Amino acid sequence: MIRTPEVKNEIFNNVYEFLSSFPGEIEFVKSVNQFYKSDFEKVGLTDFYESYYLNKPIEVLYSSPGEEPIFSNLHSPHMRDFLKLTKIYRERIGIDDKSIVIILTEINAVREYENWNWDMNFGILTTKISGDFIEFKEVHYKLSLAHELTSMILRIKMKLRPRHSFHKKPCGCINDYLFGIKDLPIKLRTADICDECCDIIDREKISDKLITHILDILDGIRTQLLFRMKFNRRIQAVSISVNENNKILLPTLGNLEIKLTPLFKTLFIFYLNHTEGISFSDLAKYKDELNKLYRKLNKRIPDKEIGLTIDMVLNKDTDFFSINKSRLNSAITKQLGEPLASFYKISGKPREAFKINVPKELITIHTNTLSAFRNQV
Repeated sequence: MIRTPEVKNEIFNNVYEFLSSFPGEIEFVKSVNQFYKSDFEKVGLTDFYESYYLNKPIEVLYSSPGEEPIFSNLHSPHMRDFLKLTKIYRERIGIDDKSIVIILTEINAVREYENWNWDMNFGILTTKISGDFIEFKEVHYKLSLAHELTSMILRIKMKLRPRHSFHKKPCGCINDYLFGIKDLPIKLRTADICDECCDIIDREKISDKLITHILDILDGIRTQLLFRMKFNRRIQAVSISVNENNKILLPTLGNLEIKLTPLFKTLFIFYLNHTEGISFSDLAKYKDELNKLYRKLNKRIPDKEIGLTIDMVLNKDTDFFSINKSRLNSAITKQLGEPLASFYKISGKPREAFKINVPKELITIHTNTLSAFRNQV
């Protein structure tokens, strides 16, 4: 996965992190780089780059009073240009021809759904197919772009030709044609793989492991969509896990991630592990655990700053702990909504034990994270 410069890094990372949260046959790899000006220059897109990214005015070739000016021809990117950019990228990074390269871009370089080439293991994922995926509020862009990227991988593996490979009459298949962005929620909720496409999958001898991985991702998208749209109203706690990368996930909700700052995550995982509950007055007894956990979750700052921050958390003469606990709970409510959030907030009365009210059997914490706690490996 690689992006063109106008695509925000936050968008790119959110799509990648969602896809990579599903283990399986497909290894999603994001480029730490993007396409640069020199790349555009090599494929004859210097004028486009300067106009699109640097807001350089287009040269006026001719203009007279009362007449429309005639501008120089601005060469906008086409599929062949992106293929050339992909070749440069493969050579720079050392990617073999069998690996699929997907470019995430806002540039409308090709007509709708003519944006992949299975011969070249290549695809263009534009955020503006049949509308603007980023601005469409009914579906989070992370889900719509992840769905389209996963679909594109399958189409490339199926060796489908663009445009003519879509079902114009919807049949609940991943390859149904999207007539407009307003139909996106329905497509994401119902998309599976139809019998006709299964026949092609068998013919092309696509591995069962790859198809299983794709279906797992589709199920995850569907589950998160239903949760976010409140079609799936849960009034009880669901399983929660902290994986080997210290990400906090709700597996039964399509690996929905609870995103927190390092300090908030430290407090959250600490109380998630201590299901018995710990009062603020006893918190100082666990200073070593908090220090180790905060260090594990925040490797960018020096040890001295780690210690100072934890000392502030434990300071009984300030409201630092109370303020951050409240902000942590607000962040969880914002991401999960009520009533689900109530199970995952740190709750309790002053001078009594604080705890997270999730049953112990629903909690899984990876050994990598548990190593910060006493008597646990």
